[in-house]
Amino acid sequence: MLLFELVFYINVCLLAVTGGGRAAPAVKEVTEVLLTFTSGPCSNDTLRWNREKRVIEICNGVEWVGVSGCSILKGSKSFPGASCKDIKQQGVKGNGIYWIQPPGSNFSFQAYCDMQTDGGGWMLLYAYKHRKGTKYDLVTALPTSPDGYSHQLLNNMGISTGWAQELRFYCTTSKHNRVVHFKTNNRNIIQTAYDGKKHFSVSDWSSKTEKLTGHTAYIPDATNSVWSVTHQTAGFTDFPFYRSSAYHWGIAPKHGSGRFECDDFGNNNYDTLHRVFVRD
Repeated sequence: MLLFELVFYINVCLLAVTGGGRAAPAVKEVTEVLLTFTSGPCSNDTLRWNREKRVIEICNGVEWVGVSGCSILKGSKSFPGASCKDIKQQGVKGNGIYWIQPPGSNFSFQAYCDMQTDGGGWMLLYAYKHRKGTKYDLVTALPTSPDGYSHQLLNNMGISTGWAQELRFYCTTSKHNRVVHFKTNNRNIIQTAYDGKKHFSVSDWSSKTEKLTGHTAYIPDATNSVWSVTHQTAGFTDFPFYRSSAYHWGIAPKHGSGRFECDDFGNNNYDTLHRVFVRD
């Protein structure tokens, strides 16, 4: 049901659709477009006021798309952002699922974006919420929940080399109260996010990271070992960096009875949560 109906005309409003952060492929000149404000379901040529986001939204026939002035707010299926950071730079503050199409990618996809931590604009790559005593196989899929159970490589998403600029690592466990929370712009570690292969050494973890709010763990600084060359497709699962028999980053359900470790050793009898984010 319509709360009210307001018919008006937009005269020569330049509607720039950026196509995911690249140079605009087209600029549509909109003249005398008939629009109707509504509180009803999404249908073509209707507008609504989103009180929570404080933005006018237009229906494209499928979903509501935010409109700022004469600019389409990116992050919807029809107008994907180039990255979570790209969407964040428009002033979007809420964590959640957005549509992304990075430069070089031929398709868009849904991704979970952290828009608040360390300036925001982080896309979730790995999320493994492990319950004690369980032993499920790893899942290859981009996680769309921070409490999910899957991971994805950037190469599988059609993202060009050089796009990723930072990675952020976070984990907790019910075994103790230490928290792993750090980021890195180390190219060797970032390359592993693309192909899952080993490009890093001990020193890449032990001396080339920046600790973030809440970090209280011994790793990565205490790292004295990394996974061997035989784990050439492990990515950040298994044991990419650790201190032998003491403090591990571990996502390894098939290792023995199953091991999910966060700054500890030999852990499968506690709940754990591992997350890895990427930012361009």
